[in-house]
Amino acid sequence: MVVQSSLFCVGQNTEDLTGEDAALSPLAPPKFLRTPNDQTGVQGGVASFICQATGDPRPKIVWNKKGKKVSNQRFEVIEFDDGSGSVLRIQPLRTPRDEAIYECVASNTVGELSATTRLTVLRGRCSFLRDRNANSCSFNSQFLQLTR
Repeated sequence: MVVQSSLFCVGQNTEDLTGEDAALSPLAPPKFLRTPNDQTGVQGGVASFICQATGDPRPKIVWNKKGKKVSNQRFEVIEFDDGSGSVLRIQPLRTPRDEAIYECVASNTVGELSATTRLTVLRGRCSFLRDRNANSCSFNSQFLQLTR
């Protein structure tokens, strides 16, 4: 439930008196709309994690790896057009370097919220079962479903 209050502001100087209606909205801490899911990727492949939050003021999303902000040419943070979230894209995946717990942190002046996700990176080659455009492959005798 959103509670909104209104007030009337008055300004006065030696020559004039003026007033204006104003609305006040309560501030809200971050709340996740979407949190990242654990993923398993193949060495040389791509992993993408999505994080989205709401709040007032709008939360800022930051991605961390092992507690530190991600900063590498292979790590791309793509912000949503409306500013409500972002995608962390890692390419190409490397083992064991990229295997880690990743954290999405949503923060504003009212609070902070975080969600974690795990990335596992498999070594070896992925043999596509039908063709390279297929969404599944055989990896070390295991069947994998791929996402794009």
